[in-house]
Order: sequence, then structure tokens, then C-alpha cells
Amino acid sequence: MGRYNGSATVIADGVDYTVRAELWCEPSPPQSVRSFAGSSPVGGGGIEWGGTLYASGGTDAFAMHQANSLLLRLDDGAEAPFTFPPGGEGDLEAGELEIRGSGTVPFDCG
Repeated sequence: MGRYNGSATVIADGVDYTVRAELWCEPSPPQSVRSFAGSSPVGGGGIEWGGTLYASGGTDAFAMHQANSLLLRLDDGAEAPFTFPPGGEGDLEAGELEIRGSGTVPFDCG
């Protein structure tokens, strides 16, 4: 499982926000599909990533959370889109945002 801890930029609806990012990545688990013949694993083999972003305060966190277009850019220039998981917003008033990646992992997943 790889990790990234450092500064990053969130581009939310064309506006740049500086954040601190604590990110993780791991192989996605296979899903079990049931049929008349029993159940069997399918899928998996991909990589899931996500983590927590720490904004400078609640105002920035709320603005990012309400945006329609979200992109995370790390200090080395790597970029990836992300989303906010339903029910897992973090603590917006404290500037804390939980995210899930929706594209290629932008850091070394080792």
C-alpha cells in the first residue's frame, strides 16, 4: 500500500486551493457475484486511492465540497480527478475533506 503526505492543490471549478494531503492507495478487492451455480469473485486487479485533504479553513472546504469539477494536483505536477464519498465528508468546518480518487493514482503506489 502506497502513501503520499504533503502539500497539494485542489482545482475546484477553476479555483486553486492549497491543501495538505494524506493519501493512500491499495489494490481493489474482487467483488463476489452470486448465481444459481454459487458465487464467484469478479473484478479486482485495479487500484483504489483516497485520503483526507486539510484546507486552510471551513470556507475553502465548503467551496471545494460544493464544486462540480474537482482535480487534485500534487507538487510534482501529477494530477487526478477525485470525488467525495457519500456520507464521508469529513469535518468541513475544520477544513477536513475525505476524498476518493476517480482516476489514475497521482503518486507512487509501490
